[in-house]
Amino acid sequence: MSEDIDIKVVLDEVPEGYALAGGRGDRSRLGELQVEVCERLKGSGFTLIEAEDEDNPRSRDNRRYYCLHLAYRAEFGGSDFALRPELKIELIHRPPMLLIEPREMGCLLDHPVGRASAEPFSMPCISVAETLGEKILSLLRRCAWHRDGRQRGSFDAALVRHIYDTWRICAISPDSVDEATIVFEALVKQDVAEFGAQHEEFADDPFDTLRRALHRTATEPTLRHHFDERLIPLVFAAGRPVYDACLASFTTAVHRMLRPQSKARSKPRSMPRPRPRRAMSLPATRIAGKRSVGLAISSCEATISSS
Repeated sequence: MSEDIDIKVVLDEVPEGYALAGGRGDRSRLGELQVEVCERLKGSGFTLIEAEDEDNPRSRDNRRYYCLHLAYRAEFGGSDFALRPELKIELIHRPPMLLIEPREMGCLLDHPVGRASAEPFSMPCISVAETLGEKILSLLRRCAWHRDGRQRGSFDAALVRHIYDTWRICAISPDSVDEATIVFEALVKQDVAEFGAQHEEFADDPFDTLRRALHRTATEPTLRHHFDERLIPLVFAAGRPVYDACLASFTTAVHRMLRPQSKARSKPRSMPRPRPRRAMSLPATRIAGKRSVGLAISSCEATISSS
């Protein structure tokens, strides 16, 4: 596995009655931001990893999605199970649905060795609840995508981390499940809009597709293998969970997410779309002159695992 950082990008609204120079729209603004991020990372010593089967960096969905696969100098060697000296950064133009939460950041090693972080900093983060909803949706949608024969290439062995993360979140923040349920339908609708063209079954009936994926997950040997061989060696904790316990927690959380949809289907009447809570106003980050964006980063596995 490698380290992943998912960053939500929120563009500043253009005031009414004003226009950006040159008639630039969101696509142009996102492109300028992506180029600037790439150049700054390369200037900090990261190198782009070359791949034969895909572009790096790559951009899609009208530049709403941007991914960088980077390498950095490793201090130690390692086996196939070790964390690779690679960094995957994704910039996603998708505003938060729940309130963002300020989180203190620092070196991951500081917590287990009991030392104060040398350079701590605070950053606005996506709530744990919204992260939970995204993780559940991502695993089920991508499992269905693979099993329905729509995926090009091999199955992502790192996806099983979402099962572990769900178990961890449910253990330390059980209220997050109910909060995630509030916006789960809206998250699904966003994914249908973004990925429906790649997966006809998901576009036609997303919730039935997710249910089928959950049912298959219970007997899927590949996920168990990836959990035992790829994920558990990376868990730094006194007690390591077994796959069955994590899967049971994941399944319970999914049923709670999907239950409101079952009730809605049983009643042939129009149901109002849940109104997601408004995200906090994000601080603008000035990038090269007049371009500015607000950034929020998903609550990461390191924060969850070390709690």
